[in-house]
Amino acid sequence: MLEEGREVRRFTETEGLLSNTIKALGRDQFGHVWIGTNKGLNKWRPKKGGFIAFTERAGFTGIEVKPNAVWTTKSGDLWFGTVNGATRVGSGKGAERSIAPLVALRGWKVNLEDRPMDQVRLGHSDRNVRIAYGSVSLSDPNAVRYMYRLNGLDDDWQPITSETDAYYPALPPGTYTFQVKAMDRSGLWSEPPAEMEFTILPPWYRSWWFYTALALVVGLSLFSYIKVRERQLRLRNLVLEKKVEERTAEVVAQSKEIEGQKGRIEDLLLNILPKEISEELKDKGKATARRHDEVTVLFTDMKGFTQAAEKMTPEELVNELDECFIQFDEIVGRYGIEKIKTIGDSYMCAAGVPTSDPHHAHKCVLAALEIRDLMERWRKAREAQGKTPWVLRIGLHSGPVVAGVVGKRKFAYDIWGDTVNTASRLESSGAPGEVNISGATFALVKDRFECEARGQVAAKNKGAIDMYFVRGIKEGYRGDAQGIRPNERFLADIGVTKGAEQLA
Repeated sequence: MLEEGREVRRFTETEGLLSNTIKALGRDQFGHVWIGTNKGLNKWRPKKGGFIAFTERAGFTGIEVKPNAVWTTKSGDLWFGTVNGATRVGSGKGAERSIAPLVALRGWKVNLEDRPMDQVRLGHSDRNVRIAYGSVSLSDPNAVRYMYRLNGLDDDWQPITSETDAYYPALPPGTYTFQVKAMDRSGLWSEPPAEMEFTILPPWYRSWWFYTALALVVGLSLFSYIKVRERQLRLRNLVLEKKVEERTAEVVAQSKEIEGQKGRIEDLLLNILPKEISEELKDKGKATARRHDEVTVLFTDMKGFTQAAEKMTPEELVNELDECFIQFDEIVGRYGIEKIKTIGDSYMCAAGVPTSDPHHAHKCVLAALEIRDLMERWRKAREAQGKTPWVLRIGLHSGPVVAGVVGKRKFAYDIWGDTVNTASRLESSGAPGEVNISGATFALVKDRFECEARGQVAAKNKGAIDMYFVRGIKEGYRGDAQGIRPNERFLADIGVTKGAEQLA
């Protein structure tokens, strides 16, 4: 319906039209609008509202109105052109029905089973409800339409439908009133609507008596808890007084234990850091990095380690490395050399840090020869056992370094500088079973060691470096025929006294 060119209302089958396909429109002298569709005629009364339907059962034999085939006579009658010829519609009011259809509830099903109409109290599991209804129409039963609603669930009436039952698959607990009304082709709705009231009871744990019992239990429990807590607090105060006395005695004992642990921690710290650095950390909380101009750095690396490791269990691998490095530690410890760190199968130490030592180069070369001899004996033993041998490369270089402590949670004493990088290149540029030293180190030890010049050897990222293989200790300074261990004179000259009998 249009008003001033604007749509203000729309009528469809939902409002009672026989069809949404409109073929012709006509108005009689009473202001009623006659609507021809492809399923029959509708009469719309603007003042009363609603549609009256005329189908074959109501006397309209045309079935379908032809497009725009409508004519109004002078007497007010309307003629419609249909597929069966012309049909006259009288304009009198006598043809209108004024009796609405009778509507009634015919039964209902709960959980898909028939249930008597008077059994209206349902259990909490009876949630699936289907209600059947119907009507009596004296003119055109097929034209009857229904509207229904379920008070307690629906806010308004459901849309007009021709269905004769209403289905609710999962109703929650509560009280409901089902209402239904009917309308025939006259457009009149049955009043009052047919209705029934039913109740779905909640489960026991949602009933009022359960909530009441629960409140009582909670209240009694809370009261009991408060009383028990009061008693416990009184007992606890007595226990606490006794514990305070016991704790006081424990604190005294723990204080003594802490003093003992402090001593053990200091000993452990000395195993990780040099004594001078450890003392500085304890006094200042940090250690200052220092430059040392005269230092010799020693690197070792295992050749064949990867192949051997593939044939060993992790436990065997760790045990053999541990045994090897323990003996390295003993050797460098006798010469006063500072162990820096191990990286996998590599071992790094340096002489001249953290305390300067004028004999740093001699001590490192002596330690290198002894380590080489140890690994040679180990290699022969492994070959005799049919195991993959470990062969060692050793490299040494002398020069300045920067030394200090890194880390806050796990302290580590380390050294940095070009001297460290060059020593690493001396090791990787050496040969298995050889002690490879740089020209700088050679210049410091040539007076007491026999060396074989290798000339300028290219090293990765360092260019050509003057390198030498150390063959042994020179006559007059050696303590054995192989020139591996120094004699007492050599040891005295370089200031090695502790453990000298083992070295000699």
